[in-house]
This record gives sequence, C-alpha cells and structure tokens, in this order.
Amino acid sequence: MAGREQDQSLAEDLTCPVCLDLFNDPVSLVCGHYFCRSCIAGCWERQETHSCPECRRACPGRELRASRPLANLSERARNLSLDPKLGEREHCCGDHREELKLFGETDKKLICLMCFFSPKRQNHKSHSIVSIDKAAEIYKEKLKSTFNLVLKRKDAVLRAEFEQKEKISKQASSLQNNVTAEFVKMHQSLKDTEQRVMRELREREEEILQRMEEAFSGGNFSEDQI
Repeated sequence: MAGREQDQSLAEDLTCPVCLDLFNDPVSLVCGHYFCRSCIAGCWERQETHSCPECRRACPGRELRASRPLANLSERARNLSLDPKLGEREHCCGDHREELKLFGETDKKLICLMCFFSPKRQNHKSHSIVSIDKAAEIYKEKLKSTFNLVLKRKDAVLRAEFEQKEKISKQASSLQNNVTAEFVKMHQSLKDTEQRVMRELREREEEILQRMEEAFSGGNFSEDQI
C-alpha cells in the first residue's frame, strides 16, 4: 500500500498540470512551473496575453527553458510504469503470458516466474533478480536523489542569476552616480570660467572708463589712451 502511494506521489511530481501525463519535452517558465512544451504552446495559442496556467504570472517574450534532467526523470518513470495512465494495465510476459513479477538488475528487464525457471534463464544464474516491488523501491530512491540534486542545482543557478543581477544593478547605479558627479564638476567648472571671464570683462570695462574720465578731465582725449 505504501509503495503504491509513493509511486503515485512520484508520478504526480513528474506530471504535467495541463495534460496530466508524464512530462514530454518539459520546459519551465519564468515563475518556475514546468509544463510539456506542446501543452504550454497550446495554452498560449488560446490566450491573448501569455501567462502561467498555474500561478497566472505574465510571461513576456514567451521565454521557455528546456529541462533535460526532468525529461530524463520522466522517461525513467515511464519505463518503471509510473505513468498514471498505465498504472492499471496488467503487464504480461510476451513469451509465457504470465504476469511480470520479477526484475533482472543485470539486463534491466521484467520477467515472469516461467522465465525465471526456463532453461534459457539457467544459463544466466549469476544475473541478479529481485521482485518488482523491491526494484521499484531501489529506483524510486535513485530517482528521488536525482530529482533532489536537480532541484538543488536549479536553486543554485537561480541564486547565482539573482546575485549577478544584483551586481550588475549596483555597477549600473555606481556608474550613473559617477557620470552625474562628472557632469556636476563640468558644470561647476564652466560656471567658474564664466564668472572669471565676466569679472575680467568688468575690470576691463572699469579700466577703460577710468582712462576715458582721466582723458576728458585733462582735455587730452584720444583713442590711443583706451
């Protein structure tokens, strides 16, 4: 009972929310939700504004990121018959029409009891054989470990992306402040130059006027004195 519940839980983690099937060519949106590429494309064809079917967050640019690790996990789950649409089908041996109850760890194949006791099987006694339930437990643990590793890597990538954006934002802000400061310096320099030139002009004007007054008062005015 517990094994079936774990199977169902794992299948739900690997199921597309749109088609309710195991992921096929899974992609992630900017919000972090995953869908089959064809499913999200079909949803967006019916939408005027593209958004996530799960959280309704807008997805400008229709940016999709392929997830090869999740695709591999879905394919492994499908091979282990964790597909929710295949869960109720009875698996039978093609040679003996017996239910497949055993798993060969060496050749990675399901076999029935007749296969196990067949003469052909006796030539491969060294091959490790376990029950399907035992094999499912083993591979589920491997899948969970791989899935957790994928999630950790995803978190690390998102964290690195966030830190990089923060760094770029700080650099841009610093550059903007530097540019503003340089323009302030240039403006102050131009203002100082303007004041100096105007002061020199006033001094020159006063000097000329003083000479003219002196020339008029002495009765000996000429342009050479200016």
